[in-house]
Amino acid sequence: MGRAMLRQVPLCTWRTIAIDGIDFWLWQDTDGGGLHLARSLGDPPADVTHVWGWSQAGDRLARLRVDLDLGDGTEPGVIGAILDTEPGAEGVEVDVDDAVGQIWHPRDGRVRVDPRHDAFQGSRLVRTYVVHIDQEASDGTIVRSPLEFLALMDSVTS
Repeated sequence: MGRAMLRQVPLCTWRTIAIDGIDFWLWQDTDGGGLHLARSLGDPPADVTHVWGWSQAGDRLARLRVDLDLGDGTEPGVIGAILDTEPGAEGVEVDVDDAVGQIWHPRDGRVRVDPRHDAFQGSRLVRTYVVHIDQEASDGTIVRSPLEFLALMDSVTS
């Protein structure tokens, strides 16, 4: 893909996530309904670790980490990143690798979810975007860590 702009989503709670331009959200709740593909986030899930979001045009993506330990005691805390693939956005310019693949269907025997779920309709194509960032480990060494973003292609119109 080339270059894109990366910026941090500061620590917030589930209900206070405010990212303009995200039209779809995807997460797996292991204790409250399973796989979710929604236009809005709604109530905090019972047990989730990551949420991915993307714009209808596919040019803005979000990757959020959800953690009870970062929360306010009533709901989980959230921290993450936004990736803008169009020029002119805020952030730090980064190299991005992207690829298109097909998500596993429940009939493949690799995942246990309702095969009638919206995520499994249409082409089931997903585009992944990977940014590698340098992070300092606890021992002071620098480690390259991947940040993965995704968009279900049937929901992207451009």
